[in-house]
Amino acid sequence: MAVAGMANGIGKLKMAMLIFIAASVVGVIGSILSYSAESGALSTISSGYSVGAVFSALLVPLAVAVIASIIALVGVFYLLGGFKLLKQVSARYNIGYIGSILYIVSEIGVVILTVLALYFIYALSSSYAIASQYAGFGTAVLGLTAIIGILAIIAVILIVISFWRIGAEYQNSIVQIGGILWVVLNIAASLSSLLSVVSIIGPIILFIGFNQILNSPAPAQPKTKA
Repeated sequence: MAVAGMANGIGKLKMAMLIFIAASVVGVIGSILSYSAESGALSTISSGYSVGAVFSALLVPLAVAVIASIIALVGVFYLLGGFKLLKQVSARYNIGYIGSILYIVSEIGVVILTVLALYFIYALSSSYAIASQYAGFGTAVLGLTAIIGILAIIAVILIVISFWRIGAEYQNSIVQIGGILWVVLNIAASLSSLLSVVSIIGPIILFIGFNQILNSPAPAQPKTKA
């Protein structure tokens, strides 16, 4: 029963990584569009066009960012389901379950903040008089963004600790390396949209590691004591 529970749990983690890979691809597309839109927006403003054109330029990349966040949110629910099964086998994985819950909260926060950013840009594009009424709103959004970013980092660290424990239990260094790269590269990507392309590396390596565990001669059979 324990072996079956571990196999099913790791299977869900593997599916979560596949979904994260898809979210990363969409995120990279969004970053490219965002970079192009920002360059175009600056050019538009310098040319004397209305701020409404800026809103139109930024609408698509922000919409893509929402889509990427929603896809990632689906992946986090798979993480939650995987760790729920694993913690039933061993309490060592409770930390991954808690991290998954925090990650869900942060991803929902990202979606909400992106929608709020769209609304703020729309207000700015309507008229400067209206936009001035939302000066405090913009500051609040930036503050919430920082809080959600910190929450996401904590969540990822907790999840990665559980990944490390899985790698140690099955003597699979690929899962351990993938977990470390996942948290490091996610932090790097959060600091610069240009680095978002590297965020896909962690999920790919983790997917390979989980796949190795599941396809080993004795699938999901721990090699060390839990």
